[in-house]
Amino acid sequence: MSRRLGRKTLLCPNCGIHLSSLELTRRQTDVLRHMAEGLSNAEIASILGVAEKSVANYINAIYQILGLTYTPHSSARVKAVLWYQAHQGEAA
Repeated sequence: MSRRLGRKTLLCPNCGIHLSSLELTRRQTDVLRHMAEGLSNAEIASILGVAEKSVANYINAIYQILGLTYTPHSSARVKAVLWYQAHQGEAA
């Protein structure tokens, strides 16, 4: 759950990512779970029956919700997966 104190958002002590699991939609949680399983965007799209571009859009939304910035050299995908693994009970 996200707790806000003034302008600061509490960070997870395990991974340093914003605690905002309640802001993830069910579909975003599904995508994140599949990311945690090591699936590619194409594989996730096939399982969910959506376009690969839709998966990329879900992932970008997940990054934004978790306060992650994507750059070609960042580890945003890894951080998102670590967040999911640390908060599986909360994100479901």
